[in-house]
Amino acid sequence: PVPDRRGRISLREVTVSSVRLGWAATRLVCYSRHVFRFDPKSLDERPADSFALERDVRFHDIDAAGIVFFARAFEYVNDTFVAFCAASGLRVDEVLRERRWGAPLRHVEADYVRPLFFGDRIEVALVAAHLEETSVTLGYRVANCVDSVVHAKVQATHVFVDVDTFARRPVPGEMRSIIETRCRLWPT
Repeated sequence: PVPDRRGRISLREVTVSSVRLGWAATRLVCYSRHVFRFDPKSLDERPADSFALERDVRFHDIDAAGIVFFARAFEYVNDTFVAFCAASGLRVDEVLRERRWGAPLRHVEADYVRPLFFGDRIEVALVAAHLEETSVTLGYRVANCVDSVVHAKVQATHVFVDVDTFARRPVPGEMRSIIETRCRLWPT
């Protein structure tokens, strides 16, 4: 797809191209719609009933400066999302294998507050969710297990699609149900 002189791209052109080009073309759709964002301060606290996954910062997570490489935060929250689904009875591997629906990332961002180092024990908690008709934005906090100090705050927006056409679809009932019952919801 080629943008016009105003930088706009037709959604029809993107949809057709996304089947051929994969994720690169799909990302173009992201910029044509509003993306919900949490106030980063709202991700500071962990509700007692929120889902969390503990892990160690591994040697291969760090960069040449001796701190966690920035992209690892996105891996940490993705692992937490998959574990959250599994703990709720929804196996993402089965959803993908059966081609029931897809949930590619539409937007992801991170605020890095303090560095993490090799050997740190961390907790990645899913602390907030914002549901829309065809997407969900999830808010995470990455904190040190020893003192609960927040090191990073991450927001990830998944858009739900039909895996054959990549057309948007409503949030599947099975996903909507676990988010509504197990997450702190933010108003629309």
